[in-house]
Amino acid sequence: MTARLATYLFIFIFGYVHAGEPSVQLVDLTSQTLTVFYDFDRTLLVESFGGKVLDRCYEIFNRSEDVDDCAGSGEMIQALETFPDARIISAFGNETRLAQLKNHLDTLLSSSNALNGGLFYILSTSWEAVPALEWEKMIWEIIQIVELEDYFPRDNILGLDDPGPGIQADKGTKLQTKLASLDIDITMSQCIFADDKLGNLNWANCEGTDADGNSCEDYGGDRAICDTLLIQEREGMDGTDMGYIEARGILPAVCEDANGCDRIKMTVVFVLSMICIAFC
Repeated sequence: MTARLATYLFIFIFGYVHAGEPSVQLVDLTSQTLTVFYDFDRTLLVESFGGKVLDRCYEIFNRSEDVDDCAGSGEMIQALETFPDARIISAFGNETRLAQLKNHLDTLLSSSNALNGGLFYILSTSWEAVPALEWEKMIWEIIQIVELEDYFPRDNILGLDDPGPGIQADKGTKLQTKLASLDIDITMSQCIFADDKLGNLNWANCEGTDADGNSCEDYGGDRAICDTLLIQEREGMDGTDMGYIEARGILPAVCEDANGCDRIKMTVVFVLSMICIAFC
C-alpha cells in the first residue's frame, strides 16, 4: 500500500506518467472518476494479438486477406484455439504483468476507490472484414483464458467494425452510447479512456486541433466525451499508467486556484517525505 500511495503522490505532484500522456493531470481534476474504457491490443495487451489471430485464421482456412473472408461465425475463435494458453498469456507481457493488471483492477474495485462500481469496458475495433460481434467473441474468449472475466463481463466488451484502411473508427460515439445507457450520469471528467492511438482518442476528446496539430474536424468536430490517456509506447499500459487511472478514483484535485494547488502540492511533498523517512 505504501508503494502504491507513493506512486499516486508522485504522479499528483509532478504530473508524470512514464509511458502515457493524460489529457488532464490529477491536480486539475475536480471530481473522481467513475468509469474506465480500455483499448485491447497494445493497451491491455502489449502487442497487436488480434491481428495475429486473423493471420492464423487466413492460414488454417487457406484464405487471403484480399478475400472478404474470416468473417464467418466462430472462425476467429477456431483460429484462437490453435494458440496455446502460454502464447495468449505472453500477449499480455508475461505472468508478472498479467498479475499486475489483475492487481490494478482489484485496486479499482477496492472500497476506497470511486471506481469500485466495476464500470470497466474494453473498446476495440475489429480488423478488416471481421464483424464487430465476432471480434468481441474472440476478445471474450481471451479474457476467459486469462481469468479476467470477473472484471470484464461479456456485455462490457464493445467492438466496432473496421471502417477501412487508414480510417479510424469512431470510438467516441460508441463510448458515448454506452455512457448514455448507464443508470447514472457521468461527466467527461468522471470518465477515462486509454488507447495507444491518438486518432482513436480524438473521437472522445478533441478541441480545435489534436496534439499533432491535426484538425478536430477530421473527427467530426470538437469532442468532449471522456478524458483520455495516450499509451505512448504502444506496448501496453505500464505501472504508472495503471497508477494514474487508480489515482483518478482517489486523488481528485480539490483546489480552486493556482495558489490552492500549490499548497496541496507542498502538503503532499511533506507527507511523501514523512512516508519515505518511515518506510523507505
